Amino acid sequence: MPAWYHAVFARAALATALLVPSWFGCGGTTPPKAGVSMANQPPRRPTHAAAASRKLPPWLALSSLSALPLAAAETYPALGHLPGRYAAQVRVSEHARASYLALSPERDLPSGSVVAQFLEDLGTGAAGPVFVMRKDDEKDWLFAVLGADGTPLDWGRLPLCLRCHDEASRGLLFGLPRPSDQTLQNK
Repeated sequence: MPAWYHAVFARAALATALLVPSWFGCGGTTPPKAGVSMANQPPRRPTHAAAASRKLPPWLALSSLSALPLAAAETYPALGHLPGRYAAQVRVSEHARASYLALSPERDLPSGSVVAQFLEDLGTGAAGPVFVMRKDDEKDWLFAVLGADGTPLDWGRLPLCLRCHDEASRGLLFGLPRPSDQTLQNK
Protein backbone atom coordinates (compact mmCIF):
# COMPACT_ATOMS: atom_id res chain seq x y z
CA MET A 1 0.00 0.00 0.00
CA PRO A 2 1.17 3.54 -0.65
CA ALA A 3 2.66 5.50 2.27
CA TRP A 4 0.00 8.21 2.00
CA TYR A 5 -2.66 5.58 2.82
CA HIS A 6 -1.25 5.10 6.33
CA ALA A 7 -0.56 8.80 6.77
CA VAL A 8 -4.27 9.59 6.29
CA PHE A 9 -5.18 7.32 9.21
CA ALA A 10 -2.37 8.70 11.37
CA ARG A 11 -3.52 12.29 10.76
CA ALA A 12 -7.13 11.34 11.51
CA ALA A 13 -6.11 9.66 14.78
CA LEU A 14 -4.02 12.68 15.79
CA ALA A 15 -6.84 15.11 15.00
CA THR A 16 -9.30 12.99 17.02
CA ALA A 17 -6.91 12.83 19.98
CA LEU A 18 -6.52 16.60 19.96
CA LEU A 19 -10.14 17.59 19.32
CA VAL A 20 -12.15 15.15 21.44
CA PRO A 21 -10.89 16.49 24.81
CA SER A 22 -11.75 20.06 23.81
CA TRP A 23 -15.27 18.99 22.86
CA PHE A 24 -15.77 17.87 26.45
CA GLY A 25 -14.11 20.89 28.06
CA CYS A 26 -11.01 18.93 29.06
CA GLY A 27 -8.38 20.72 27.07
CA GLY A 28 -7.50 22.88 24.16
CA THR A 29 -7.96 26.12 26.08
CA THR A 30 -5.80 28.17 28.38
CA PRO A 31 -7.00 28.17 32.00
CA PRO A 32 -8.74 31.41 32.96
CA LYS A 33 -6.86 34.10 34.84
CA ALA A 34 -7.57 33.83 38.56
CA GLY A 35 -10.63 35.89 39.37
CA VAL A 36 -11.99 35.83 35.84
CA SER A 37 -14.74 33.46 34.75
CA MET A 38 -15.00 32.07 31.25
CA ALA A 39 -18.79 32.56 31.29
CA ASN A 40 -19.28 34.40 28.02
CA GLN A 41 -22.71 33.23 26.94
CA PRO A 42 -25.89 34.96 28.10
CA PRO A 43 -27.92 32.91 30.57
CA ARG A 44 -30.70 30.82 29.09
CA ARG A 45 -34.31 30.58 30.15
CA PRO A 46 -35.32 27.46 32.12
CA THR A 47 -35.79 24.56 29.77
CA HIS A 48 -38.55 22.80 31.68
CA ALA A 49 -41.56 23.79 33.74
CA ALA A 50 -40.12 22.49 37.03
CA ALA A 51 -37.21 24.96 36.93
CA ALA A 52 -39.49 27.85 36.01
CA SER A 53 -42.14 27.03 38.60
CA ARG A 54 -39.93 26.66 41.70
CA LYS A 55 -40.96 29.11 44.39
CA LEU A 56 -38.56 32.01 44.39
CA PRO A 57 -37.11 32.75 47.84
CA PRO A 58 -37.70 36.32 49.10
CA TRP A 59 -33.99 37.22 48.96
CA LEU A 60 -34.12 36.76 45.17
CA ALA A 61 -36.82 39.34 44.50
CA LEU A 62 -35.43 41.93 42.09
CA SER A 63 -36.86 44.75 44.22
CA SER A 64 -34.96 43.44 47.29
CA LEU A 65 -31.73 43.05 45.33
CA SER A 66 -32.03 46.53 43.80
CA ALA A 67 -32.43 48.01 47.29
CA LEU A 68 -29.11 46.57 48.54
CA PRO A 69 -26.36 49.16 49.10
CA LEU A 70 -23.82 49.62 46.31
CA ALA A 71 -20.37 48.14 46.94
CA ALA A 72 -18.80 50.89 44.82
CA ALA A 73 -20.23 54.02 43.20
CA GLU A 74 -18.79 53.32 39.75
CA THR A 75 -19.61 50.58 37.31
CA TYR A 76 -16.72 48.59 35.87
CA PRO A 77 -16.26 46.35 32.84
CA ALA A 78 -17.62 42.89 33.64
CA LEU A 79 -14.57 40.67 34.02
CA GLY A 80 -16.22 37.36 34.79
CA HIS A 81 -19.81 37.21 33.64
CA LEU A 82 -20.13 37.93 29.92
CA PRO A 83 -16.86 39.90 29.67
CA GLY A 84 -16.52 42.57 27.01
CA ARG A 85 -20.25 42.95 26.57
CA TYR A 86 -21.45 44.38 29.88
CA ALA A 87 -20.60 46.87 32.60
CA ALA A 88 -21.16 45.62 36.14
CA GLN A 89 -22.30 47.09 39.41
CA VAL A 90 -22.25 45.13 42.67
CA ARG A 91 -24.72 45.45 45.54
CA VAL A 92 -24.10 43.79 48.92
CA SER A 93 -26.32 43.32 51.95
CA GLU A 94 -25.75 46.06 54.53
CA HIS A 95 -24.38 43.75 57.25
CA ALA A 96 -21.80 42.30 54.84
CA ARG A 97 -20.68 45.41 52.94
CA ALA A 98 -17.62 46.24 55.09
CA SER A 99 -16.46 42.61 54.96
CA TYR A 100 -16.97 42.51 51.20
CA LEU A 101 -14.93 45.66 50.65
CA ALA A 102 -12.10 44.20 52.77
CA LEU A 103 -12.14 40.71 51.25
CA SER A 104 -9.07 38.60 51.89
CA PRO A 105 -8.36 34.88 52.17
CA GLU A 106 -8.65 35.24 55.96
CA ARG A 107 -11.85 37.30 55.98
CA ASP A 108 -15.19 35.88 54.92
CA LEU A 109 -18.73 37.20 54.72
CA PRO A 110 -21.23 36.44 57.48
CA SER A 111 -24.16 34.07 57.08
CA GLY A 112 -27.14 35.59 55.30
CA SER A 113 -24.92 37.80 53.11
CA VAL A 114 -26.25 38.57 49.64
CA VAL A 115 -24.03 39.77 46.79
CA ALA A 116 -25.70 40.76 43.51
CA GLN A 117 -23.95 41.76 40.30
CA PHE A 118 -26.17 43.80 37.98
CA LEU A 119 -25.04 43.94 34.36
CA GLU A 120 -25.72 46.70 31.84
CA ASP A 121 -25.11 46.38 28.09
CA LEU A 122 -22.07 48.50 27.15
CA GLY A 123 -23.49 49.32 23.72
CA THR A 124 -27.10 50.13 24.50
CA GLY A 125 -27.18 50.75 28.25
CA ALA A 126 -30.00 48.21 28.55
CA ALA A 127 -30.26 46.21 31.76
CA GLY A 128 -28.72 42.77 31.52
CA PRO A 129 -28.84 39.65 33.66
CA VAL A 130 -28.32 39.71 37.42
CA PHE A 131 -26.00 37.20 39.12
CA VAL A 132 -26.64 36.60 42.81
CA MET A 133 -24.89 34.74 45.63
CA ARG A 134 -26.31 34.15 49.12
CA LYS A 135 -24.39 32.62 52.00
CA ASP A 136 -26.63 30.18 53.86
CA ASP A 137 -24.24 29.12 56.58
CA GLU A 138 -20.51 29.17 57.24
CA LYS A 139 -19.73 27.04 54.18
CA ASP A 140 -22.61 26.98 51.72
CA TRP A 141 -23.40 29.53 49.05
CA LEU A 142 -26.47 29.52 46.83
CA PHE A 143 -26.28 31.01 43.35
CA ALA A 144 -28.94 32.52 41.14
CA VAL A 145 -29.19 33.91 37.64
CA LEU A 146 -32.02 36.34 36.92
CA GLY A 147 -33.06 37.91 33.65
CA ALA A 148 -33.00 41.70 33.40
CA ASP A 149 -36.68 41.74 34.38
CA GLY A 150 -36.05 39.61 37.48
CA THR A 151 -37.27 36.36 35.96
CA PRO A 152 -35.43 33.50 37.69
CA LEU A 153 -33.43 31.59 35.08
CA ASP A 154 -31.86 29.20 37.59
CA TRP A 155 -30.92 29.12 41.25
CA GLY A 156 -29.56 26.79 43.90
CA ARG A 157 -26.15 25.16 44.33
CA LEU A 158 -25.37 25.59 40.63
CA PRO A 159 -22.40 23.42 39.55
CA LEU A 160 -21.12 25.83 36.88
CA CYS A 161 -21.15 28.73 39.35
CA LEU A 162 -19.42 26.63 42.01
CA ARG A 163 -16.76 25.48 39.55
CA CYS A 164 -15.75 29.05 38.65
CA HIS A 165 -16.14 30.53 42.12
CA ASP A 166 -13.98 27.74 43.57
CA GLU A 167 -11.11 29.54 41.80
CA ALA A 168 -11.65 32.67 43.91
CA SER A 169 -9.11 33.08 46.67
CA ARG A 170 -11.49 34.91 48.98
CA GLY A 171 -14.27 32.61 50.17
CA LEU A 172 -15.78 31.92 46.71
CA LEU A 173 -15.83 35.68 46.03
CA PHE A 174 -13.70 37.59 43.55
CA GLY A 175 -14.54 41.02 44.93
CA LEU A 176 -14.40 44.32 43.09
CA PRO A 177 -11.74 44.71 40.40
CA ARG A 178 -8.40 45.90 41.65
CA PRO A 179 -6.49 48.70 39.89
CA SER A 180 -3.93 46.09 38.83
CA ASP A 181 -6.49 44.23 36.71
CA GLN A 182 -5.24 44.57 33.14
CA THR A 183 -8.77 44.97 31.78
CA LEU A 184 -9.21 48.16 33.77
CA GLN A 185 -5.82 49.56 32.74
CA ASN A 186 -6.79 49.20 29.07
CA LYS A 187 -10.10 51.03 29.53
